[in-house]
Amino acid sequence: MQDIELYIFDINFNRLATIDVYEEVEFHSKYYAHSLCLLTVEGNRKNAELLLVNENELSNELRILVRSDDLNRGYIIETAEFEDEEKTMIKVIAYSLSIFTSWRWIITQQRFQGNIEDVLKEFVRINCINTASPTRIIPNLVLGINEGINIIADESYTQKVLDIALWEMCEKNEVSFEILLNHEAKKYVFSTFKGVDRSAEQQNNPHVIFAKEFENIISQSYTDDKSNYKSTAYVAGEGEENDRTIVEVGETFSGFNRREVFFDARDLQSEYNEDGETVIIPQNEYIDLLKERGNNRKQDYQRIRTFESEANLHSQFKFNEDYFLGDVVTNRNDDLGIVMHQRIVGVKEVFNREGYTLNLEYGTAIPTLLDKIKREVK
Repeated sequence: MQDIELYIFDINFNRLATIDVYEEVEFHSKYYAHSLCLLTVEGNRKNAELLLVNENELSNELRILVRSDDLNRGYIIETAEFEDEEKTMIKVIAYSLSIFTSWRWIITQQRFQGNIEDVLKEFVRINCINTASPTRIIPNLVLGINEGINIIADESYTQKVLDIALWEMCEKNEVSFEILLNHEAKKYVFSTFKGVDRSAEQQNNPHVIFAKEFENIISQSYTDDKSNYKSTAYVAGEGEENDRTIVEVGETFSGFNRREVFFDARDLQSEYNEDGETVIIPQNEYIDLLKERGNNRKQDYQRIRTFESEANLHSQFKFNEDYFLGDVVTNRNDDLGIVMHQRIVGVKEVFNREGYTLNLEYGTAIPTLLDKIKREVK
């Protein structure tokens, strides 16, 4: 697994080339966000023609990286830089194909109810596939088969970037989505999934326990950050001043356990237009929608409790064989007396001349600076 090749495709599934020599390639797989591929290669003419593409139309420029050991997962190149310093290098940033959903907005108020997989897919269908305007269609995007996740949801959004809405719903319901490649059919498949519980708290699946005692991790760090935590949200919907509809989410918290935040949800209306028809939401359902908005937005204000570790590649557990991104596993630090059963929310794989390293992040994903900026402007 320490040597992989990268296949380069155009947006129409035509394979253009193979990159088998590179300085370094990193894969940052994320459960509640778009995954990343960071590639550094020699800045020669061949790589420049392949990666630094400059065409008249954007669709002709788009290139997709696919790793040789995972042909259904692609990363679309969004940034390519040429650097002429000690070494002439080309550096590429590519995002998982889920980034397609960031190219569309939810413009008018839309509401969907039912199984969480169907709810997520309806937002994608309306805004990317069966759109009112043909120009909004993302070519060759289709909806995948449900995985049988038994979670009921009722969600409404308007004037929101589609991917931000999707990730909010995913994090609240502990599910995820990806857009996968179907090379045979030449389709991009919107797929939902949920990790498996492999922790020591359950008995249905083999346990996956990470601890230095078991020699399956090389290093370990633990973070407990309450600085951004909010327990209780006031969510303000339609109306003006004293007549404005305001609901409270997390009202049972009190005293030192209570930390408040205010969300403006005026975009959610109890009466709106859908396909030329007026839709009126009953008051009790409108209140529930505001509460759902509060629960969604509170995901940005969680207490961060997370383990990070570098996995021992020669241990009893193999990534993508014994455990996967999104699975719940057990982490132990006997020196500190900490035991936590957490979901794997991030995986960082690095391939370079020195070999292969694997780092795992469990629990609440630590927000980046960009995450914090996005949260403040929501």
